[in-house]
Amino acid sequence: MVAVLIAFLSLGSVMVWGLTRGSNMSIFSNLDLSSPMVAAPEALTILPDEPEPDTAAARLRANAPVAIAPRESSTDEVDLDNMSAREELVARAAVRRERAQQSPLNAAGAGAAAAGVAAMPDSAAATEEGVEQQAAEVIPPVTASEAASAEPQEAIVFNDVPEGYWAEPYIDALSSRGLISGYDDGTFRPDQPVTRAQTANIVSRTFDLTADQASLEFSDVEADYWARESIGEVVRGGFMTGFPDDTFQPNLPVTRTQALTTLVSGLNIETPQNIQAALSRYTDANAIPQWANEKMAAATAGSLVVNYPDPAQLKPSEPTTRAELSALIYQALVREGVVEPIESEYVIKP
Repeated sequence: MVAVLIAFLSLGSVMVWGLTRGSNMSIFSNLDLSSPMVAAPEALTILPDEPEPDTAAARLRANAPVAIAPRESSTDEVDLDNMSAREELVARAAVRRERAQQSPLNAAGAGAAAAGVAAMPDSAAATEEGVEQQAAEVIPPVTASEAASAEPQEAIVFNDVPEGYWAEPYIDALSSRGLISGYDDGTFRPDQPVTRAQTANIVSRTFDLTADQASLEFSDVEADYWARESIGEVVRGGFMTGFPDDTFQPNLPVTRTQALTTLVSGLNIETPQNIQAALSRYTDANAIPQWANEKMAAATAGSLVVNYPDPAQLKPSEPTTRAELSALIYQALVREGVVEPIESEYVIKP
């Protein structure tokens, strides 16, 4: 009986095992491992969590470059390298004014465009300490050139500058230092209007400036233009600037207002407190452009103005002649203490 019982138990165990095995094989055989509902372990894809908002902090955590928006100018730092040419001139002019302990100038933006010189609109005035400190490292003080400071040699004799001509002393003084020259036919053409390129040329010869060709990008000044280097020097030096359309207009005649403004801006001549009193000596003071009143008052206070033939006539809108520019340049050297004053009834004294 025991043997029969063991035999039945063994047979039952075998049957139960067989039924269970068959059931399991049926379950796995009906699964489609390629179905998206079930994936083999090696084919599993871990879905990312909800993406983090695209913020500067998130990009920093991902070690990605972060584009930091420019901040407003502060007294801590000013990046001159990323300034536009016009903004840089504003900063440079501020440094020069601070160095000369001058009050801010109030030249309107429209006036700056009209004159093509380094004018300072109120809205762009840069007097922050950071601008002054960093720009001061870039811009050396304006000094007379080696030629202007050298001992004069024999003056050039021009056949159209007669002895006794009102501007003869100024022309002789500059030609003896190599600052001006004439034409191949032996003439100086003293009554011929000067252009912006010619003005830039004589200013760059007279003052020790540094050219930066990389920053000179005027659409109308070609790489091989004869006055390109001079234009680069006076622009970087704060004497002149271009126009809003990225041109310099080198062949444009220079008015007397523009010529005087060029020297006032580059030499940082201080504006007198009483502007009207300085301009009251001119019978045509009402013809001075509004933006240039302070500049003309500064030119008068700095003894730059030379009026021929009538000392009372500034003639602000008339073209500057070669003779007149020679006189103005010489007066600028007088102010810098490089040359001795020339006695003339046409020099306006403060």
